[in-house]
Amino acid sequence: MDNCSVYISKGFHQYKCSKKGKYKHKEKHYCGTHFPPNVEKRRDKIDAKYNKEWKQKTDKWEQEEKDKKELAEIKKVVSKPEGIPELVEAVKSQIEIGEADISLLLALRACGIEV
Repeated sequence: MDNCSVYISKGFHQYKCSKKGKYKHKEKHYCGTHFPPNVEKRRDKIDAKYNKEWKQKTDKWEQEEKDKKELAEIKKVVSKPEGIPELVEAVKSQIEIGEADISLLLALRACGIEV
């Protein structure tokens, strides 16, 4: 049986895989490591892992952007003296029913409003 038909690059050099070609695919011999269906399975597994990580990162970034917009909106309301009592009452009502947004409370505290 022939050796694996895959050439491996290492730096500026290429060499042929020295493992025995146990599998035949499209008239070429491959070892278990370089057999195309096995390579595809490994790539799919790695892609799934990194796609999951990327999704988590993008979700986090989107949430941060949303929080920044909310904070900007709060600062806009807080900068107007007539809007402060209205905002404080809205937050107090959320606290009573247990649905207060922590970022909203932190933003109020950052603006110097103690609730």
